[in-house]
Amino acid sequence: MNDTNVTDSGSVGWFTPVGIILIVLGFGVIIKFTRKQNKLRDTGVEVMATIISIEKDLSSMSEYGNNIKSVYISYTIDRKEYRNILDQPTSGKIGDKVKIYADIKNPNDFASAGKSPQIAGLITVIVGIVLIILGITFS
Repeated sequence: MNDTNVTDSGSVGWFTPVGIILIVLGFGVIIKFTRKQNKLRDTGVEVMATIISIEKDLSSMSEYGNNIKSVYISYTIDRKEYRNILDQPTSGKIGDKVKIYADIKNPNDFASAGKSPQIAGLITVIVGIVLIILGITFS
């Protein structure tokens, strides 16, 4: 006997669990980066860092031509120069300035002043919500 009310949800059955994982990861990124940024903004020092090098990954160029892998920065605190990898993507070029917050006691501990990680986390949450809605709708 054929049951015409049975739907094949095998192709979308993974949407809901993946959506939940994305939501958790997205909120995790938002919370972690925001806490660090707020802590360093309140207790650290604001510094203008200079982009000194941009490493590109030619194997992963996006459709928009964005193939930046790592952005290296240099900044000075108490007349000592520090070099690190920027903790968020940027559209800047070599020589551009970026604002960071650094721990005065451990200047290698820093956070960018920008909002890119929070935006990336928010986009991840939104994609997770869409996947859950699709999973519920088509299950």
